[in-house]
Amino acid sequence: MTSGLSMHFQLLIATLFAVTPAPTLAHHSFSAEYNITDIVVLKGTVLSFEWANPHAFLTIAVKEDSGGTKLWRIEGGPIWFLRESGWSPEMLEEMMKSRVTIEVTGYRARKPRDASSGGGAWAKEITLRDGRRMPFHD
Repeated sequence: MTSGLSMHFQLLIATLFAVTPAPTLAHHSFSAEYNITDIVVLKGTVLSFEWANPHAFLTIAVKEDSGGTKLWRIEGGPIWFLRESGWSPEMLEEMMKSRVTIEVTGYRARKPRDASSGGGAWAKEITLRDGRRMPFHD
């Protein structure tokens, strides 16, 4: 009787593993989306932000040499990491309101979002107006 129950339990556990998606498999591939050999440094103002898991995102307006402005979508880390690094939604909201220029250093996305977009980047760190360099991705 115990071996039958043990067999049912093992079958239940195996079934649960088979039907539960692994988070690592569902997560996007960094090298498929970003080029680690193409470091980008962008100076711009924060237009919007998304404070949500699994990654926060910023949209920044970057002025080009030609005088035009391009929008860049910047990927940040998970909320827990950003909070531990000193970021908060209130801080980002204040950056939007004040139109302060920040400098984003990271890796360029392999594909731009669309023709009007400057592109995307995975942000390693952001330099603030006061010179502080804050990590934006783990």
